[in-house]
Amino acid sequence: MEKPVKIDDKELQIPNDMSVIEPMFQQELESPKVAMANELFSMFMQSLPKELAEINSDYQQKDYQKLRKSVHHLHGAACYCGVPRLQRALSNLETALLQEKIGLVDDLLVVVNHEAKAVQDFANRLEMDK
Repeated sequence: MEKPVKIDDKELQIPNDMSVIEPMFQQELESPKVAMANELFSMFMQSLPKELAEINSDYQQKDYQKLRKSVHHLHGAACYCGVPRLQRALSNLETALLQEKIGLVDDLLVVVNHEAKAVQDFANRLEMDK
């Protein structure tokens, strides 16, 4: 069994029982709160492919300062959109970049891309169920 990756004794593993998308963002109710949540989620999903492409491009160019800003931007958006696993993955990557733990970036970016794909897949399934 592999040892979990840590930054300053904080384990970076994402719990398996954490939701890909929060339940409120999966509902189609008429309440203003749910309607606003769905609108935020929709905007997030529209921008996610471009944001991920920018993050991966910054990484490929080894522009860690720009990468940190791109990750910070997407992490902020994720905080309002009910995507806790992706939010945690972005938080871990942002923390590593802020602390200049560049050796962790490779693995953490893999997790971000994995969790982003899980969100996209889940959102596609929700869309198909409508």
